[in-house]
Amino acid sequence: MGLTVSDAFRIMLTRVAREKALPFEPLVPNVDTIEAMKEARRGGLKSFATVEDLVAGLNAED
Repeated sequence: MGLTVSDAFRIMLTRVAREKALPFEPLVPNVDTIEAMKEARRGGLKSFATVEDLVAGLNAED
C-alpha cells in the first residue's frame, strides 16, 4: 500500500477520534474458543517433535 507503520497508525487513530469507534469489529470468542483458551492456559496442549508427528496427530481419529 505504500504506507509506513507510523502513517497507518496515525490514519487509524484519526478515524477512531473522528468516528469515536474502532475501525474494525472486535472479535468476541465463542464458548468453544473460550474453553480452548482455558485449556491452553492450564497447559493442556499437545506438542509434537516433528512436522510429521504433527500431521499424524491432525489426521488421527480420536
